[in-house]
Amino acid sequence: MAPEVMRLQPYAGPPADVWSLGVLLHAMLAGSLPFWGEDFDAIQRSTLRGSYSPPRLVSCQCAQLLRGLLTLDPGKRKTLEEVMGDPWVNWGHTGNFEPVAFMTTSERSR
Repeated sequence: MAPEVMRLQPYAGPPADVWSLGVLLHAMLAGSLPFWGEDFDAIQRSTLRGSYSPPRLVSCQCAQLLRGLLTLDPGKRKTLEEVMGDPWVNWGHTGNFEPVAFMTTSERSR
């Protein structure tokens, strides 16, 4: 759960989704969640502090991507477009990507 959601701030989909992507990426790379505790309250405190260690043996580019995904301030967190253009995400890709148009929540509800 994104820190802003834990703080009961109004839900803003894309930044919270990017946070979740960071948690999932960390879990896939490390086999553990970036924030942990003995119970929900401890996990919440750990998350709201934003202190975690990147998984061992990941590249500097991957660690930098994780920092961008797990930035506490949703306004400073990477956007979906920035994630799609990130060097680690695109490593080894030699073709040209077509730009992806992301729909907003209001556009999807029409």
